[in-house]
Amino acid sequence: MKTSKRQTATGRTTERIRELIISGEIGAGETLRQEELSVRLGVSRTPLREAIIILQAEGLVINHPHKGTVVYKPTVAELEEIYATRLLLEPAAARLATRNMTPEALLDVDRIVHEMTATTTPWQLIRLNHEFRYTFYSASGNRTLADTIRGLTLRAEPYVGILVSGLNRPFTDQAFAALLDAIRAADGDRAAAVTQAHLEATVANVLPMLQR
Repeated sequence: MKTSKRQTATGRTTERIRELIISGEIGAGETLRQEELSVRLGVSRTPLREAIIILQAEGLVINHPHKGTVVYKPTVAELEEIYATRLLLEPAAARLATRNMTPEALLDVDRIVHEMTATTTPWQLIRLNHEFRYTFYSASGNRTLADTIRGLTLRAEPYVGILVSGLNRPFTDQAFAALLDAIRAADGDRAAAVTQAHLEATVANVLPMLQR
């Protein structure tokens, strides 16, 4: 029971720190001061340390030799690298998932898209985007593919955060509405094309924001 509670506390703490980083409340390059975070989040040092280890593994924070643990600063090179890899995998995953979609999985992705449309919170939108992609790609029946994309989606969160903070909502809403239409029509090729177009548009929109 104690282990389960600690894991739950660690998970909540990880999500809260991730939210603070992606939302910009803790800025890129800023040092994570454990004493301050412990008080701010109302958690003990143990789940806080464990959460930081998880975020380090995801690449969201890094160890700096002179500053300690700092928030990773997004770069143009990493943006291009992550999205080049996603473009290799996700259109194919979208095609496969659409063709293998079950009624139960369709209900799940439909629910998530409707929640995305209804939310007004950027962090909630990012969380639902992540949930949608993992749920959708899991329908492909290829767990390795879904898990690989999940890791890339986590690494892309800082860039998605830049996107949702700098664009009007229709960009996201229209893309997911078009994808949901393709899924409902069981049109794998259209789902792949919509996925590719959305990823390419994300890079095109985030790139100038990073270069400012």
